[in-house]
Amino acid sequence: MKSPICYNAAVSRSSWLRLCLAAFSGAVLLCLSGCITTAVILLSKVDLPPACNTLTTPEQALKSYCGGYRPGNLVTNDVNTPFAGACPLTNFARNKATWDGLPELIALGAMPERCNQAPLHAMAVLEACPDFSRMKPATLKAVRWLAEGGTHTPSAPVVHMLSCPSAQQAGLTKVVEQWVAQDVLSPDNVPFSVLSALHPSSLRAPWVATLIASGHRPDRAIDQDASAFERALAQGDVDTLRWWTAQVPYLVHRVPAKTSAHAPWLPLARVMSPQFAADDGARAASAMFLLSAGADPQARIPGERSQTVLDYTQKTQPQLVNLLAYTVPTLPSPAAAPPKAAALMSSGATPEPRVRLADAARN
Repeated sequence: MKSPICYNAAVSRSSWLRLCLAAFSGAVLLCLSGCITTAVILLSKVDLPPACNTLTTPEQALKSYCGGYRPGNLVTNDVNTPFAGACPLTNFARNKATWDGLPELIALGAMPERCNQAPLHAMAVLEACPDFSRMKPATLKAVRWLAEGGTHTPSAPVVHMLSCPSAQQAGLTKVVEQWVAQDVLSPDNVPFSVLSALHPSSLRAPWVATLIASGHRPDRAIDQDASAFERALAQGDVDTLRWWTAQVPYLVHRVPAKTSAHAPWLPLARVMSPQFAADDGARAASAMFLLSAGADPQARIPGERSQTVLDYTQKTQPQLVNLLAYTVPTLPSPAAAPPKAAALMSSGATPEPRVRLADAARN
């Protein structure tokens, strides 16, 4: 027979175990309940993408989870319905993956005049000079159609895109030539400098003379927007620098202030600025061109009259001081030169430029 004391103690321990197990189970259930509630709240705040069947067919073409653009899936009733703040043509133009859908949109009746932003402007902002040679013929034809038949005034990015080398090879630059002939790009019709917007490779095209005659004078272009000249400086594009300085000779020495709030700047000092040039080769090419054209390293920097270009270079990039010593040797007249030298000069050849250390740099 068990002792009453021992029996009661065993019962008591069993009750406590059951009580602890019940409390633990309750706590677990309570925690799980809280987690489930929290999860439900969080899920309710997640911005889930709209279901594909609630979108127009052009919208679906721009959604990878809807399968992206697939030829033949667009519906006529959808091609002029705007979404994401733009018409379908503009939305397709600003997404490279849907460029091949432009012909289908046009064939189904998409109208550029229904667009707040020109489709080609969106394309040019996305890519300044697309590789038109890789476009399908139908897509290239659609781009030309948008350029020739669009109701929007051409923008600076569009002029740049359609005058770049890839566009020239694809025959699209003919559209810009047509705009010039039709006065579409006259100063009264566009709010930007067309000369500055043109791709540098088109500056020597025959129709540029017509553009200049229409009122787009190079000096006014610089006053309005000197970015094309500045870009040529940064890239060491000597051919473009030569064109601009031939048209506007004072650019060798100084670029005028754009507004009264700005100061004029010296191209030679700008080239010597840290982080300005694309690389050392571009810096050297631009500096040597400016120096050979007459730029003066001793010219004083506007706004810092106590500092010359040479002073500035010695302070910021002393390793480039020798670059400012570039000189183009002068040749004696053929009559005073020895026979061999006279023959060399009469042939139009010139000796290689030399580089020497500037006297000021040694002080």
